[in-house]
Amino acid sequence: MCIWLPADYAAAGCVDYLETDKFILHLCHPKPVPFTALTGPIAKTFGLGSMPYLDWVEKLGEESQKVGRGELKPSKYLEPGIRLLDTYRSAIKPNEPSFKLSDAFGLMYKVTGKEGTAASPILSDPNLLEVGEKDVMSWIGYWRSIGFLPN
Repeated sequence: MCIWLPADYAAAGCVDYLETDKFILHLCHPKPVPFTALTGPIAKTFGLGSMPYLDWVEKLGEESQKVGRGELKPSKYLEPGIRLLDTYRSAIKPNEPSFKLSDAFGLMYKVTGKEGTAASPILSDPNLLEVGEKDVMSWIGYWRSIGFLPN
């Protein structure tokens, strides 16, 4: 599940947190969505298929090895993933019988945003929209505008 917040909501939540006496509050979306709600539009936009996270990390590792051997020139689109490969691998815990990827592909501790949501009028608004395709398309538009992704 994805607990990401659009930046404007995250900023508003942080401002709300200034008004509380709580010492620790987790800033996360109170209405998590499956990662496929975000990866699906990305795959569709670029004509890509999807694959399980473990397979993707393995494929990225193979591409990294090809770059290391000089068989493949690193593109500006592949290089950021290769630089983060160890981080992606750190989320994989195959020796744990209950291994299951959760929020942020297992790259962060499981947190609850219950108190953070309660401390913020904007985050506790029942009409707060879930992160979805509109957000994804906005991100892609921005990344294209700065040359990070192709048009």
